[in-house]
Amino acid sequence: MLTLRQGTTLALSSAAPLYSAAVTAPLVVPLVGGGAPIVYALAMIPVALVCYGMACNSAAIPDKGTVYTWGLQDGRGVGWFGGFSLALTGIIATSGLAYVAVDTLAPGWPAALKILLGLVFIGIAQATSLKSVQLTSTIQILGVLVQVAALLALIWESAQHGLAFSAPWGGPTAWAHATVLAVFAYWGFDAIFALTEESEETVPKPAAFLSIALMFAIYALYSGLLGGPLGEDAALLPIIQAGIAVSAFMSLGSTLLPTARGLSAMAERGDLPSRLSAPTASALATTALSMAWLALSILWAGLFHDSIEALSIFVGLYFIISSAS
Repeated sequence: MLTLRQGTTLALSSAAPLYSAAVTAPLVVPLVGGGAPIVYALAMIPVALVCYGMACNSAAIPDKGTVYTWGLQDGRGVGWFGGFSLALTGIIATSGLAYVAVDTLAPGWPAALKILLGLVFIGIAQATSLKSVQLTSTIQILGVLVQVAALLALIWESAQHGLAFSAPWGGPTAWAHATVLAVFAYWGFDAIFALTEESEETVPKPAAFLSIALMFAIYALYSGLLGGPLGEDAALLPIIQAGIAVSAFMSLGSTLLPTARGLSAMAERGDLPSRLSAPTASALATTALSMAWLALSILWAGLFHDSIEALSIFVGLYFIISSAS
C-alpha cells in the first residue's frame, strides 16, 4: 500500500513540475512581470477547490476510474465524457512529455532516431509501472531530487548576478490570462486518486494537497528567478535543461498509470472492449496510443503545440465534471 510520502511523490512527479514551470513561466512573466509568483498563488485557489471535490468523490467512491466512475452518478453520458477526456489527456500528455525529453536530450537527431528514443522512454516507463507501483514511486523520488538540485543551482547562478527582481505589471486582462495559464501547470496531482485502492486509507487527500503546495513553491521560485537578472537565459542553463528532461521523463510512469487504470474501469463497465479491462491490456493500449501520437508529433511540425492547446481543454472538461459530480 502506498504511504503518504510515496503518494505525494507520485502526485508531484505526475505534474512534471520543472517541465511545467519551464513551459508556463515564460508565458506568465511577460504578462505580469514580478507578479508571476502571485499568479501561481491565485491559480492554486481553483486547483485546490477541484482537489477538494476530487477528494470527496474519492472518499465516497474509491475507484480507479476516478472522473469516469464519479460522472456515472450523473448519467452514463457524463461518465463517458469524463472518462474519455481523462484518457485523451493522459495519452496527449505522455506523448508530449516524451517529446520534450527527447528534444531536450537529442535536439539535433534525425526524426526517426528521435521517435525511436521516445518509444524506448515510454516503453521503459510503462514496464516499470506494470511491475510495481511502489517501484515507480521510488524512482520518482530520485527524479524529484534531481529537479530540486536543478532549482538550487538556478538560485546559486542567479545570486551571482544579484537577486534583483522585476516589479509586477499588466492590467486585469493580462492577470486573468496569466492565471488561466498557471492553472494548467498544476495538472497531474489527481494521479493519486486513481491509486486510492492501492493506497493507505488516509493517503490520497493529503498527498494531493501536499503535491499542490510543493508545486506552488517550485513555480513561484522558478517564475521569480525568470523575472530576475538572468531573465529567459535562466531556462537555458545546462543544469536546468537536464532537470527539465528528467522532469519530463520521470513523469511518464506516473502519467501512464492513471490513464491505463481509467481505460480499464471503462472496459469493466462496457464503455470500451471488455478485453481492455485487464491491467496489462489497458496499459499496452495506452502505451501504443501514446507512442503513435509521439511519432506524429515529431513528424508533423506544429502538432505538438496544437496538442498542448487541446490538452488544456480536456483538463478543463474533466476538472469541471469532477467538481460537479
